[in-house]
Amino acid sequence: MIETDSPYCGIKSTGAGIKFVKSIWPSKKKEKYDQECIVKDRNEPCLVRQVLEVVAGCKGINDIGQLSRTLYHNTCRVFFPQDLDTEADCLLDGRDPR
Repeated sequence: MIETDSPYCGIKSTGAGIKFVKSIWPSKKKEKYDQECIVKDRNEPCLVRQVLEVVAGCKGINDIGQLSRTLYHNTCRVFFPQDLDTEADCLLDGRDPR
């Protein structure tokens, strides 16, 4: 599984992993809130994508989609072992879980 250090400590431009980050969202200071932007220097949930990109880059994984599916599957297995494991398997295999 992966996570951010919400609500603070986003991936900084001076961090070692920044070279792997490809996803960027517009941001503004909290005093100038805009619903189309994330709050500057606050670790928003969407930034977990950047964590995924850094993990993939550090591990030399080119298929970020497969990595995200594996992480999703692992998360389902931890939090919903009986309920969603079969459904997660179907989703990962491209089958309809119903």
